[in-house]
Amino acid sequence: MPSDALDRMRNRLDPEDDPRQIPWAKIAIAVVVLAVVGVFAYPYWKYRLPQERDITDVQGKTSHVRLEARNDLLVEYTLPDSTVGRYLAIANLSVADKEFVSHLKSDLELKLPLDYLLAKSGAGDTPVRLVGRNSDWIQYLLPTDGTTHYAAIASLSTTDQLLVRQFAPNFNFNYPIEYIFAGPPSAGTKIRITGRSDTSYKYVTATDSKIQTGAINTLSVADQSFVRALPVVLPDEPPANPPATQTASEAPPANAPPPANAPTDVTPAPDKSSTASASSPPSGTSPGGPATHPITSEQINALVYIEGDYGSGSGFISKLNGQYFVVTNQHVLSGNQKFTITAADGSKLPTTGPIYGAVDYDVAFIKIPDNLVKSSLEIIQNAQTNAKVMDPVTVMGNNMGARVPVQIEGKINGIGPEMVEVDAQFQPGNSGSPIIDRYADKVVGIATMHIVYDLDKLKSNNIATSTRWFGYRLDNINLATGVKKIDWVQFSADGIQIGKVDATYKAMFDLLSGKVKMNNVDNEEIHHLLVSFKEGADAAVEHKDRQAYVLALQTVNSRLRAVVDNSIRSLTDHKLAPYHAKIVEQLVEMQKYLDDVFNSANKDLIAEMRRDI
Repeated sequence: MPSDALDRMRNRLDPEDDPRQIPWAKIAIAVVVLAVVGVFAYPYWKYRLPQERDITDVQGKTSHVRLEARNDLLVEYTLPDSTVGRYLAIANLSVADKEFVSHLKSDLELKLPLDYLLAKSGAGDTPVRLVGRNSDWIQYLLPTDGTTHYAAIASLSTTDQLLVRQFAPNFNFNYPIEYIFAGPPSAGTKIRITGRSDTSYKYVTATDSKIQTGAINTLSVADQSFVRALPVVLPDEPPANPPATQTASEAPPANAPPPANAPTDVTPAPDKSSTASASSPPSGTSPGGPATHPITSEQINALVYIEGDYGSGSGFISKLNGQYFVVTNQHVLSGNQKFTITAADGSKLPTTGPIYGAVDYDVAFIKIPDNLVKSSLEIIQNAQTNAKVMDPVTVMGNNMGARVPVQIEGKINGIGPEMVEVDAQFQPGNSGSPIIDRYADKVVGIATMHIVYDLDKLKSNNIATSTRWFGYRLDNINLATGVKKIDWVQFSADGIQIGKVDATYKAMFDLLSGKVKMNNVDNEEIHHLLVSFKEGADAAVEHKDRQAYVLALQTVNSRLRAVVDNSIRSLTDHKLAPYHAKIVEQLVEMQKYLDDVFNSANKDLIAEMRRDI
């Protein structure tokens, strides 16, 4: 019999003494704690987002969806096999689901652009990107090919209408506008509409670049609706090349969505031989950018010439937010203690009005009295939509500061979020000039000489600058929030100092790169230091004193570094205007590079001196 057999038998008869007894009291406490936690956590887990769930509408249709977010009117959801957002009016849910959704966190904020599934008649739901709307139309992109489409809001489903009307109106129809015919007589044909009257419209085809005129009443119902939504800009005229008449059987349903516009990279040029394109381009037009008609005298009269005691440039008059301003570059004004504004007709405009500077752009606005304005230029809106790459442009302005309204022709090379690049090779004096899109006959940008120092090439002693022809877009500047009033006294003083610092750094770069010899450096302070160095170096060479020569090198090196450091210090000890602050940021980067050069040179010189001792 085992020695512990008696003990085991006793434990069976008296289980309270069994050390292996189950702790029922602890288990009960744990169950209670979990139950309490579950009661309080249940609402969180039940109403968390996102989550998959069956929802039912008022018509009894149930769908398995993934709830993403909601606001007071709409619930956003996706299907389990899709990532494109769908939206359903909360009012269209069943009572139970409406109550459930009301407990979800309200964090849905609708902003454009927005990826969406648009219900299209007879074609199912189409993934689109909503980009804008006005009171009657929505504008959207097809992700498949990037083309822009328009749809009448009234033709949309109730839910779609509810969604799009929550966005603020943010676009208007402006010419030219890219378009694709929705129906007969030319379904799928890409065109560019340049104007319309009550009965006809003028357009350019993408295939043969011919300017044509068509009758509106020969279009499909959707196309007629779209064309008639455009502003009237042409005198009433009979169609020159009317398309073939459509039959009733070919017309699409009245609620069919309107057509798309052409891809942004298609920019047809007008037919030079067409009599509908008006007169020949002005003298000097480049072969790649023929204008549809000459610059008018009214457009020329909107130019102004800005002349100061430091520099000169151009500008133009435009009406912004109901007020007239002279628009120019901030760098045209920077550094001038005083300046004058002369209109194209020779009259003087006052400079005493408030001056505003754009926060993120090299653009200035000078307020002028309305009664002195004889002509003004209109600024194109939504430039990325209403102007295209390869559009012909004309840059007008004060070329070389001679008060001669020279017209420089070219075309648009690219349109960015802040700037437009052109190949019209304007020159100093043209800064502040309007860049006019010849198709739209509106200002697409303000000319700016854009010079960039390439610091990578500086490091290899291959100093180079690249000049490209840019214009700042004006349609993106919000006059309420994107500009600040300029303190002219401080702005002028900072501009003068920035000019001195820039000249110092340019002289230093020219010296380091070997572009100029010591005796030819223009900067007076640097020139004086180099002359002193040459005298000490010549004496060291004459006495064959290598250590004295190296010491002279180290001295001039340290003094040049002090010139660089001191020149920037006066610009970083107070708050600058936003435009000047950005320039100083670039100058500080140049200063850091020059400091590195001087530090490295000093270490080498000190090491060489120690070897000689």
